[in-house]
Amino acid sequence: MRGCRREENADVEWRQRWVALSEFLGSVLGPDYEIVLHDVSGECPQVLAIVNAQISGRRSGAPLSALAMDFLNNRVYEDRYYQINYRGMSAVGEQLRCSTFFIKDDSGQILGMLCINFTLEKYEKFARSVTDFMERSFCFTASYADEEALLEVFPSSVEPIYERCIRQLFGESGMPARLPQIRKKQLVGLLEEEGVFQIKGAIADVAQRMGISAASVYRYLAELHMEKR
Repeated sequence: MRGCRREENADVEWRQRWVALSEFLGSVLGPDYEIVLHDVSGECPQVLAIVNAQISGRRSGAPLSALAMDFLNNRVYEDRYYQINYRGMSAVGEQLRCSTFFIKDDSGQILGMLCINFTLEKYEKFARSVTDFMERSFCFTASYADEEALLEVFPSSVEPIYERCIRQLFGESGMPARLPQIRKKQLVGLLEEEGVFQIKGAIADVAQRMGISAASVYRYLAELHMEKR
């Protein structure tokens, strides 16, 4: 009698422990994870506990799925403790990612199976939308690699652009003390291309840096515009 009681107590204990673990996992992982505890220790294997049952539409007392029965009939549990990342289907036809842990006693006899079923579809849709957004927003055409790209610059001060243009025209030695008029006009044209004159007060600033009058800068700009026509 005592031996029978011990066995009954052991049966109750493992069920209580694993039901508690199922509830814990369901609370931690959230509503997109269905946690299903199967009891296969008796003659009629069935769902012992289920958390987030809306995913598959099952309830406690439901029979095992065909795949779970295959695990039992083919004795898959004998050489492993779990089977992970296989596909399933929800009650509304959504794809699931499923994993099963085989619960065994000390002798290796299977007692139950703990299954975790994760709803993939909405996350896959989200991933696709992010991918589409990235492709639309940041993907360059094939011609980008072959042609000089257009670059929009938003200048905020004259100095860095002025210094860059000086290096571009005259190299690291800088602008000569005496500069021919044609080179002055060339510098003004380059500064205009870089958008310097969009900055408030840039005409006076550039004139001072070049050692010429603001009127001269205006004149060079007018001449450059005439030449482009």
